[in-house]
Amino acid sequence: MEYLGAFFEMGKTILAPLLSLKENEDILDKKIEELSCREIDVRAYLEKANLQSGKRPKREVGLWLKNVQNIKDEVLYIKQKLGELRWRHFRLQLNLAKLIKEKIEDVVQLKENGRFQEGLVVDLLPGSIQTFPTTKLVDETTALRSLKMIEECLIDDGLGKIGAYGIRGVGKTTIMTHIHNKSKMAATFNSIIWVTVSKDSYIEKLQDDVSKAMGVSLSHNKDAHRRSAELIQAFIHRGRFLLILDNMWNVFPLTKVGIPKPNVENKCKIVWTTQSQRVCRGMDSQVTIKVDRLTNDEQWTLFEEKLGGNLVLSLEIEQVVKAIVEECDGLPTEIITIGAAMRGCGWDYYMEECIRRLEKSET
Repeated sequence: MEYLGAFFEMGKTILAPLLSLKENEDILDKKIEELSCREIDVRAYLEKANLQSGKRPKREVGLWLKNVQNIKDEVLYIKQKLGELRWRHFRLQLNLAKLIKEKIEDVVQLKENGRFQEGLVVDLLPGSIQTFPTTKLVDETTALRSLKMIEECLIDDGLGKIGAYGIRGVGKTTIMTHIHNKSKMAATFNSIIWVTVSKDSYIEKLQDDVSKAMGVSLSHNKDAHRRSAELIQAFIHRGRFLLILDNMWNVFPLTKVGIPKPNVENKCKIVWTTQSQRVCRGMDSQVTIKVDRLTNDEQWTLFEEKLGGNLVLSLEIEQVVKAIVEECDGLPTEIITIGAAMRGCGWDYYMEECIRRLEKSET
């Protein structure tokens, strides 16, 4: 009789999860709903923090959100399997019942982990969130093709030093501004740092410009080696960075300034723009991209956009205006200047401006 009682108790223990299956299903549904509510609140807070102050989620918050989605997927799978069961699938039903009980504990713990009493976000470092004004790039233009080539280099872990060269006014800065502003670049890098390099830059001035862009205060000591070490530490602290050095004129050693060399391990990137292919070679660019002039059709499209409105010209005036646009020699900055100057003016002004520019070009 004792054996029978022991056997009964053992069977009761084994079947306990199955006996409370429906009750546990309801509990799991309720706990998942509570977890989803917390997830919604967390995501709403993160969105508000990003829009108002450009802050980003802590890494632990990102991991928590990922775990929430994973457990929701797991519970959905279990529920689907339960719906497919037949009465004779006793062993599988028992396993799923045990799994549901375990998931209840996991969901409760995950909800508790989502309190984040030390905060959900961190401030982005200076140079990470600024958005620069720029000019729209027309689809499938020469400039857009150059931009896509640079973007492809930026997602290649094997490439760290990229050079873009072309004559003044061809649109190098505009292309890099688009890359700087792109949100997917911000998601790839911990920070994006923009430095405009002046023609008369020397090591100490470049150190000052880089430190200012990074929000780093260098020591008052004018020793270049000490300042270089301070900058390198500041870069290392930032983690994975994209450094844009716009309008470079001369070659300089990265480490002498205080810029760590990009490699496969740190996955950092440096892009420099310059008028000289010689600078790209001297800086040991792994990829050198030439930014070409616009084609005649691209010039006209850009001019129409900058002129604004519905442009309706007589055949005679259109020919003269196109001749002026072609004088810009494929340089976007020249076309933008002309389009802005002629925007909103009457036909008389168009004709006078056309004649004036043509006469000037003939002298």
